[in-house]
Amino acid sequence: MTYLVLRVVANNLYILKNYYVYIFYMISKYISLPIFLTSFAVGLFFVYVLGPEFKTIYIYPNPDNYTDYLFKDNSGQCFEIKPVETECTLLSKSYPVQ
Repeated sequence: MTYLVLRVVANNLYILKNYYVYIFYMISKYISLPIFLTSFAVGLFFVYVLGPEFKTIYIYPNPDNYTDYLFKDNSGQCFEIKPVETECTLLSKSYPVQ
């Protein structure tokens, strides 16, 4: 019984394999594989080169959302900020409203 099941499964895989070979043969009559791969690689290159530029987004945390952000510096250390109310000085900067 198991031999018969294995033989049927093997037979179906053989038929399926032959079907894929037949499909590949039919497609290869109309499409050249080297030309297709070359044009696909050139297309990927152009998409990579002419793709959108990365945009830098500046986030200015405020007292309402300071707990939502975790910052990472250039050395890989992660840190959070805690707001402290201070007096404005001559060195204070004003930030644009988001």
